[in-house]
Parts: sequence; structure tokens; C-alpha cells
Amino acid sequence: MKRIPYGVSNFEKLRTENYFFLDKTKFIEIIEQSGSQYLFFLRPRKFGKSLLISMLEYYYDLTHKKEFDELFSGTYIYEHPTPLRNSYAVLSFDFSAVQPRESIKATEKAFDDYVRSVLGAFSQKYRLERIFTEQKLENYTAVSLINLVAEITEYRVYLLIDEYDNFMNNILVDFGEQTYMEITHGTGFFRSFFAAIKSLTQSGTIDRIFITGVTPLVMNDVTSGFNIGKNISLRPEFSNMVGVTEQELEQVLEYFIKDKQEQETISELVKQWYNGYTFDTQRPDERLYNTTMLWNFLDNYFAYGKAPDDLTDPNIKTDFNKLRFLISVDNKLNGNFSILKEIIENRETSGRLKEAFSIGERIDEIEFVSLLYYLGLLTIKAYYGEFAIFRIPNRTIERLLWEYITQAIENSFHQLRINERYLVNSFFKMSYEGEWKAAIEYILDKFYEAISIRDFVFHEEGIKTFMLAYLNLSPFFYARSEVEFHGGFADIYLEPILTSVKYRYLIELKYIKSSELKRVDREKLIRETVERARAQLQRYAGESSQPLKLLVVVASSQEYVYLDQVETE
Repeated sequence: MKRIPYGVSNFEKLRTENYFFLDKTKFIEIIEQSGSQYLFFLRPRKFGKSLLISMLEYYYDLTHKKEFDELFSGTYIYEHPTPLRNSYAVLSFDFSAVQPRESIKATEKAFDDYVRSVLGAFSQKYRLERIFTEQKLENYTAVSLINLVAEITEYRVYLLIDEYDNFMNNILVDFGEQTYMEITHGTGFFRSFFAAIKSLTQSGTIDRIFITGVTPLVMNDVTSGFNIGKNISLRPEFSNMVGVTEQELEQVLEYFIKDKQEQETISELVKQWYNGYTFDTQRPDERLYNTTMLWNFLDNYFAYGKAPDDLTDPNIKTDFNKLRFLISVDNKLNGNFSILKEIIENRETSGRLKEAFSIGERIDEIEFVSLLYYLGLLTIKAYYGEFAIFRIPNRTIERLLWEYITQAIENSFHQLRINERYLVNSFFKMSYEGEWKAAIEYILDKFYEAISIRDFVFHEEGIKTFMLAYLNLSPFFYARSEVEFHGGFADIYLEPILTSVKYRYLIELKYIKSSELKRVDREKLIRETVERARAQLQRYAGESSQPLKLLVVVASSQEYVYLDQVETE
């Protein structure tokens, strides 16, 4: 029985150590036929880009010629090899290995050291006459080192760069826009490095380039130094070059599971949590699974016979800091936070999909939504020319976005302290014992504590956003908004994630203006509001086969005035 390739990004390891293999080798041929020798390919994290780079390396590297049969036997490209097979000296970088330092000078040294180590291994691998050594070249910069390739190699070079934007994104987050701009503009070392690469293509030393990353931000900031690259990220022929298609998932399930009903059960579950991505603007209905999310689930399922307790793979979480600088300024939430809040409340938004934008420009609403798409936090629902309707791809990303909301709130409201341990313990009692009051009261108290610190959003949606964000911290249920029940839409539905969870909840949230509570009969107004909410909840509930608790929350801008359970009829 083959193994699930969770975390495997080395093509040789995948092919020689009995891992299940999804054949993507047809894209080697498509890449060569793309019409350009210098390509950029962008996809969200954990989609399989590193394995793609490794596959290209083993296919084109002249030192792996004797291993071709072992590594590629049974694949598409084995039956349809191209003339360029095993004909290059492959120079491969992974820029996620470069860690930013405390200053530009120190970061440049770290970059130089990394480039030196890669080129040292390159010279030894191809037995070049002039060998790189630390002693000889310790004072060379990355630009000097890359230029030296033209002098020492007699081979054509295929340049591969994985995660080209990784460490620059970290610089932007950790050290700010000014430092980032100094490195990527003018005579900055990163810009100069790409200018040197361009020069080597013109001299013929570098014949082909394939570069992967997540967003076009850094690409466009070094464009004038490197304006020969072609972005193939939105071209339909490359839409499923990484990721897992429905047909590929069927191959996996048919190999590992013989029972058809079990196959269908797993397929439905993983579709909700890991599917939904599309990178084909011409055929947006063709959806992909995130590779790492899917392999993590299946690895756990086949090892222990059950789904993971946490369906949101912890390794998939994009560092919140990569969004923080876009949604808050001076620890105050800006307009992009409102856009993010609106997206997760409505589950979709619309706008243009921009292929090119940079930090040097103002990141406005259009760029922000496009950035969420490149990060994998939004995907295309429909596409009309340059205009797109975007939606949240799956439940994993929705929960992740709610987590971003909570972190943004807490970063902005420093005096607000949320005891997550207390909340999770309360969620356990809520899910398995039906004791809901402690969790709901705690969340509402924290909301009013937040708005007492600084103006928040004094209306029903502000309270609802806050409640959904913190309810979605629960590992036991999935907090959903505006779910249809018997002809109506419940404000909040707490749907069990785990089959062992005993209780579900419907919450109806009613908002009364504080001024109305002062002008009219307060108790009568609250009573009438509660009755409307009660009637709605009883209609939504209908006849439920599982325990379903109905809760009413009546709130104003200054306090919640009612919180109680409604008994089903």
C-alpha cells in the first residue's frame, strides 16, 4: 500500500519511496510550448509549488539523465519526452531559506551567504573548473556571484526560483515599507539581483527561467530590473498544474478505499473543507483542492481510521502579520478591515482581478481584494472580462478569516483581553452538555468592553461580526451566518464539526437603538422584540431530529438587554 505524500516536496523521494503519485508531468510539455522561456507562476501557499519545481529540476538536470527511467517511468512525459530532457545545468534557489535580519546590510549579507552556498553546490555538482569556495568568494555579493556563472559554466542554465517573494514579504511585515522599498527599488540588492539575471539571459548563459511565488507584489516592484518574465498564473492551460482536481481525488479514494459509500462520505467532507479554488477564469466551475490540506486529512484518516479532530490543517495558516499591515494603521482598523468583515459576512464580493500591483502603489479596495485572491483567501465564483465575483473557497478559509478578524480586533484594542482557554472550555460545555450561557455572556461582555475602549460599530452587524468571530474559535462547531431554515435565514447557526457533538444552536440577534429604549416603554419594547425573535426561531427550527437549542439576544449600542433560551414547541 502506497503512502500519502503529506509534506513531501522532493520529486525523487516521492517516486522512489512508495508514495502515491498524481501525474502532473504533462505540464512539462505545456510549459515548453507556452511561448516564453521566462515564466512566473503564482499560487497560494501549500498548493504543491515546491514539488513542481523539484519535478522540473529532475527532468531537466543533465546529472539526472541516468535516473530518468526510474523517476519518470509510467508518467505522461516518459511516453512523450521533449528534446530538452536532461540537457541543462539547473540552478535552483528557494528564497524561503533566507531569513530577514535586523538591518538592510545584515539582510543583504544573509542573502549573499545563501546565494554563495547555492552556487558553491552548483559548481561542485557540474564539476566546473573554477570551484566556489567560502575562502575565495566570501566578499562577493549575490550580484557578483550570479554574474560569475557566465564565466565558469560551459552549459546552458535552467534557473528555478521557488518562493521568490517569501523573505521580501517578511521584510515588509517585520521592517516596514521603507526598508522594503530600499531593497526592491533603485540600487537595492534584490532589484540588482534580478537585473543581473536578466543580463545573463541576454548573454545566453541562462536559457530558461521558472519562478514560483504567492503574490505579484514583489514581482512588480522589481519589474524595471527584470521585465522579461511572463506571468502565466491566470492562463487556463496552467489552472490545475498544482492542486488536486476532482478526478485526481477519485483516483486517490479508489486506490485506498474499496467501499463506495465510504468514498462518498469522505469526498463530501473534504469538498466542504478543502475544495473550492479555481484559477481558470474561463471555466470557474472547475474547482481544486488545496494539496496540503487534502493530504493532511487523508494521512490522518488512513492512519487512525477517522477524520482529524481539527479539520483546519494548522500548517496552512498564512501568517496573520502578512495581512496586518493592510488592515490596520497605527493600531487602528482601516477601510480594508471593513472590506474583510463585509466579505466574511456576505461570503462573497465583486471587483476587478488585477494581475499587477505593487507596494509602491496605494493598496486600495481593488488591490486588497486581488491580494486576498492570490493568498488563497478568496477564489473566483464568476468572471466577466476583468470583472470578477469572488467568494470564500471553503470552510477552512472562512474559519481562518474569522481568526484574522479576532486578531485584528485584539491588535487594535490593546486593552481588550480574551481568555481563549476559558472560551474553549465553555464551548466544550456548550457542545456536549448544553450549557451555553457562560460562552455567550462572555463574548457579549467583551464586545461592550471593546466599544467602551474605542468606537467600534454601533449596530447589529457589529455585534454579530464580533460574536461570529469568537464563536468560530470553537473546535467543536462551525459558526455560520444567514443560513436558510424553513423559509427564513437564521442570524447565527452553530453547526457541529465533530459527529460526537450533541447540541446545535440557532441564535437570533435583535438590535434596538438606545434612543428608543429611552423614549418608549422599555420593558414592552424588549418583550415585543423577544416575541418576534421567538416566533422566527420556532419557525426556523421546525422538526429537528437532533437536539437544537434556540437563543435570543436583544442588544443596543450600550448593552445587551435580553439573553435567554426559547423552548421548541
